[in-house]
Amino acid sequence: MFAFADLATPKNLTEFVNNFITILNPVIAFVASIGFFVLLTGVLKYVGAGGDEERLGKAKQLIIYGLIGMLVIFSFWGIAKLLAKTYIGV
Repeated sequence: MFAFADLATPKNLTEFVNNFITILNPVIAFVASIGFFVLLTGVLKYVGAGGDEERLGKAKQLIIYGLIGMLVIFSFWGIAKLLAKTYIGV
């Protein structure tokens, strides 16, 4: 991962953005893995629902929540990278 000792007090905006991205990347990976786990759980529950409408509905909700969560986190990551590259050149 990374060492917090490497994240000294930034002297300029570029160092601040680099530190932010260094912290952001593992957080994104962790949250995306949670979203994927929720999605996978929903798919498995959907397959195992056996035609029960209530269980199918709950499984569909899990699938939707997992997809929305992953969409939000990857969108945030993409916007952060785009802004860093556009304005800072990092």
